[in-house]
Amino acid sequence: MSEPKTIRVELQLGELKHTATGTVDEVLKETIAFVSRNVPAYDAASKLLYLPEYGKMVDSLSKILKIAPDGQVLLLQQDLPAEKAITAILLGAHVSHKFQKRSSDELYAEEIARSVGKALKTVRNTIAELQKQALIERAARGTYRIATAGIMRMEHELQASLSGPEGGVSQNA
Repeated sequence: MSEPKTIRVELQLGELKHTATGTVDEVLKETIAFVSRNVPAYDAASKLLYLPEYGKMVDSLSKILKIAPDGQVLLLQQDLPAEKAITAILLGAHVSHKFQKRSSDELYAEEIARSVGKALKTVRNTIAELQKQALIERAARGTYRIATAGIMRMEHELQASLSGPEGGVSQNA
């Protein structure tokens, strides 16, 4: 088995210098700690800012979907309720875009319907409900993307599912 890749980051803030070496997660934590100690405004702001934890999210998201090499999002659990399935597919498109596998995080309603295995009318009705809840948003004519509130909810649900009895996505909203 191959050794984990290490990264080295050199930080400088005025006269302060710090070098962090280790795995990406270790270096990221050390970098955030350095900035928090030396830039008080960052510490305060970081308590208010929402930044998705993509590393943890990907671990739990991988149990319900996969991203093909071309960026297509493939739902593994076809028995999810429409709301969960649509939100998961849009989160998958968002993550795929962040990993530069897709040129956009937007999907057409027809693409969503094919991905979740639901009728287009069901998908359109569910999209309208998800928009009312501000979990997804219309991006352009006929395309949709997950909203920040949707990312937050899915991140919370995925984390909760990891501590659940079966480790699957909760069927309850």
